[in-house]
Amino acid sequence: MEESRNSSIIDNGIDRISNLPEALIHHILSFLDMRCVVQTCVFSKRWRYVWPSVSNLVFRGDAFGKPGVKQLKRFKKFVTNVLMRRNFDDIHKYHLHWGNCNIQTNKIIRKHLDRWLLTGLVCNVQDLSICIEADDCRCDHEIRFPHFLFNSQSLTKLVLDLTHNAESQVILPESMDLPRLKLMSLSSFFVKDGDSINKLISGCPILESLILRDIWIENGYDMNVKIESHGLKHLEINSNIDILVCSHYNIAKIIKLSTPNLESFICKDYMLQEYCLENVPSLVTADIEILKESGYESLEKSHLEISEEEKKRLYPKRMAEFIRGFHNVKELTISSPGFLQSYTIVFYVYLALFWSSFKFPSTATCSIVSILFENLLAYST
Repeated sequence: MEESRNSSIIDNGIDRISNLPEALIHHILSFLDMRCVVQTCVFSKRWRYVWPSVSNLVFRGDAFGKPGVKQLKRFKKFVTNVLMRRNFDDIHKYHLHWGNCNIQTNKIIRKHLDRWLLTGLVCNVQDLSICIEADDCRCDHEIRFPHFLFNSQSLTKLVLDLTHNAESQVILPESMDLPRLKLMSLSSFFVKDGDSINKLISGCPILESLILRDIWIENGYDMNVKIESHGLKHLEINSNIDILVCSHYNIAKIIKLSTPNLESFICKDYMLQEYCLENVPSLVTADIEILKESGYESLEKSHLEISEEEKKRLYPKRMAEFIRGFHNVKELTISSPGFLQSYTIVFYVYLALFWSSFKFPSTATCSIVSILFENLLAYST
């Protein structure tokens, strides 16, 4: 067995692994996290000097033992050493991921994060992902990402994910300019005001895909967010009301969409959130789930909660506002609980479709209305 293994590596005295083309070695290493990449230096003398020039850097905290301060210190030391020893070649992918973050480990992270990000941005990183997973959703953090992160001239993809950590606040700079960014995904944190979100979106002129998952604005019920982008093709807004800890959070009072080239829209939210679809003529697919009940105890005790009578009035109105903007859509999925159980919604749907752009709805939309009536009649019997 051992002889067979050695023969696959060395053939007639030639070390075949060492003689692999460098481009092929880099391709193989691109599938591994950095700890595994560094460990490949034992394969051969040549591989010992290959890892400092890899362009995909993926650092995962779970590769350094059980969660805790010791784990994060080993992770911190490893990341720092790798970044100090690698070449100054351009970085294509740069991912930093650590879980089970608490108050102690958060201090370690904040102390080194700016330095790690600067290294990547100096090397013209294109794909940047930062994921901090909290072990307690009540553990609130304040993260002030460096100004140069939101003014990168090289980034094409940006992912900021503070998983299970909705009480974390991200401080955004006054000015933001990401001229090459095409995909942005933001998850699980809140900001102080809606203007910062508006500035961030407007600072991405060629953005094609935008994902907002559990992004909140403090006292957002007094603020508007306008997603205005001519190049945007995919938009996802997912607001999980169950994870909130404080009832004074909301994503905005009104979310306005002015996205003439938007093709795909996914929205999962609570009915108190008002959406205004100003300009979405190119929409092809839409997946909508608007919750009538929040399912959140603290919200029911806050000034945001409304009476049952108001829910009955507001719920079909919100649904109709959505459907009115979907007159050109080809595939519409509505999974909102209770949607088909409301007779009132039929009236609003009909009016919304009739008056939408002052023209009759498309064949696909007419089919949707027919299905609604069939389901409502079936439910009534």
